[in-house]
Amino acid sequence: MSILSALNEPRLRLVDMLAPRGVKLGEDLRETYREALATRRCVFCSSKAQCDAWLASGRQEGFEEFCPNAWYIARRAASAVD
Repeated sequence: MSILSALNEPRLRLVDMLAPRGVKLGEDLRETYREALATRRCVFCSSKAQCDAWLASGRQEGFEEFCPNAWYIARRAASAVD
């Protein structure tokens, strides 16, 4: 498995391994896993200069064009409003 496909894998296999054994991990662990993947994508992102310029601009829209975490940011922002 390449690092890119590993970074985009939303499934936490630990949950799948424990479930048949009667152990249920909460959604918090799944979210922690997603946060870890998003952090890793950010660390290894090739658009850091573009991101810095966007952040300095104070804009709220437009990051979707370059950010590999755009979907994650949108999802977390939507859940913060709920």
